[in-house]
Amino acid sequence: MKALLILSIIAVSPIVASGGTSRPDEAAEACTTPIASVVAVHTRNWSQIWLAPLKLDTRGAHLGKLVPITHRPGYNNQPAFSQDGQGFYYSWRPDNSEADIWYHEFRTGKERPITCTPQDEYSPALIPARKAISAVSLEDADKRRLWAIPLADGEPSLLFPNLSSIAYYAWVDADTVILSLTDPDKAQMMTLAIGNVSTGSIERIGSAGSQSLARVPNSTAVSYVDKRESQSSRLMEIDAVSHELSAVLTLPESVETYAWLPDGRIIAPMHSLILTWSPHEPAWKQIADLSAQMPNGISRLVVNDKGNRIGLVTPVK
Repeated sequence: MKALLILSIIAVSPIVASGGTSRPDEAAEACTTPIASVVAVHTRNWSQIWLAPLKLDTRGAHLGKLVPITHRPGYNNQPAFSQDGQGFYYSWRPDNSEADIWYHEFRTGKERPITCTPQDEYSPALIPARKAISAVSLEDADKRRLWAIPLADGEPSLLFPNLSSIAYYAWVDADTVILSLTDPDKAQMMTLAIGNVSTGSIERIGSAGSQSLARVPNSTAVSYVDKRESQSSRLMEIDAVSHELSAVLTLPESVETYAWLPDGRIIAPMHSLILTWSPHEPAWKQIADLSAQMPNGISRLVVNDKGNRIGLVTPVK
């Protein structure tokens, strides 16, 4: 696997969003030949990432002007803001090829690949207190492993080498990560686990319909959506220290993705609407209707650490 995984920051001609000699939609092919069996399981799943300023005050949250960020055809998804807030990492997969992690700089519109491999890389995330990101690599035979990728010098490293069923994850700190693992015996269920990078240990906590993991601000907890056919979706928390599970709230129908705001509020999309929830005002509040810009709905939502920028993903049909 290590021989196949060529993870590095690659020197390429920048893809300029506007005003340059190279347009993003002209670069419609990935940078390497993919593994045929990996590509064979893909479905046509195009999406686009948009960006908007977000203002938080005592009256609530306010969304600014939306701007489309990605222009290339294919799967553009799973944005994760950089540490300095000047760009984001995301996964791009053109048709009939594999997915790589790319970086987009907001000021210039320039982009560069962070990975260039024959297999898929998804779900980029900043590793706390390290100049590195992590990503899930989808290998042949449907193996999904977690890698750490330095953003400066150094070689990529495989985390938890014996674990090949990682579906979702979220970092608590540089040494602790909450994992959602696929359960081969239960199609709709996953196993929650706590991973320790230093020791390589994995402690399985229990089964749940867990997805959309996110660190809870100012805590050692990670939240996730517990979605089961027999009940309404709930936002749950798992504490990485006590290992206790607790319910936060019942989610509105059709809400499957969300983000925490720095002050403890939650922001989430419902179809093409943007809603917020506050522990002090338990009723959900609509702050924007994006039906005109995103008639196909919003499939993913992320907010930067300062809470002043929001990234939205919409399906392209």
